[in-house]
Amino acid sequence: MNRVLVTGISGFIGRRVAPFLLERGFEVHGVGRGHRPALLEAPVAWTKVDLCDSGATRAFVKALAPSHCLNLAWYAKHGKFWRAPENLAWVQASINLLRAFADAGGRRFVGAGSCAEYDWSQPFLSEATTPRTPHTPFGRCKNALFEATMAYADMTGISAAWGRVFFVYGPGEVETRLVPHVISSLLAGRPAKTSAGEQIRDFSHVDDIAGGFAALLASAVQNGVNLASGQPVAVKTVIETIGRLLGRSNLIEFGAIPSQPDEPSELVADIRRLTDEVGFRQCWRLERGLEATIQSYRS
Repeated sequence: MNRVLVTGISGFIGRRVAPFLLERGFEVHGVGRGHRPALLEAPVAWTKVDLCDSGATRAFVKALAPSHCLNLAWYAKHGKFWRAPENLAWVQASINLLRAFADAGGRRFVGAGSCAEYDWSQPFLSEATTPRTPHTPFGRCKNALFEATMAYADMTGISAAWGRVFFVYGPGEVETRLVPHVISSLLAGRPAKTSAGEQIRDFSHVDDIAGGFAALLASAVQNGVNLASGQPVAVKTVIETIGRLLGRSNLIEFGAIPSQPDEPSELVADIRRLTDEVGFRQCWRLERGLEATIQSYRS
């Protein structure tokens, strides 16, 4: 049986990925600084390890001897991660993990990247043609780790891939982000203050991203792969759909929050590598995904 080490398994995407890995026959081992997350399924093993401690990480990985590694761990404090010094710490921790994994005989390593690695002056973001010229410390650090991962894979002969995540929503998302902010405001009968919502984005339900990571890990595809829907959707459409589903569209205040002056007008992924090479297709349509997310707040 393939044994996979999953970092960041207590995070927004990580806590949803275990069922998809178990379905594919993986023996799943999670790791993190704290105690075992309450929502983690019983078949998943858990070990308390600080991945920023290189010695402890190396000892743990050597003892576990995983065949696969899915590295989702990163600093993700909403509103702060774009420029946080912790980004650099996680580059270092991830490189230490990668080296320990290869030294322990690991075969397949998949890291979590971001659409922020791309040049956002272009609306259609393709792994093959779009320059990777990130404009934030977060994007630069992710891109630097991508380059280091691919270089180390070439040196050691391990198989490596990199899933670039676009715009994710779903149950468990931090409440200050767009979708949970609108849902929680409307459920409470409060005005939902938003921007004008004219930006075009590529939204995915969190289960489709988790499933995409599992499919990418199980495949032999290497290098960068966009994890996204490939569908352009106006932010305003997302907000209006939530209002309609809750019957409280009258509480939405478009334009109450100013848009950022440097915010790109459109960001949509080329998903041909995901569909044609990895063989994965998303199954959550936007309205059904928003309905399920609303239900998670009601329950």
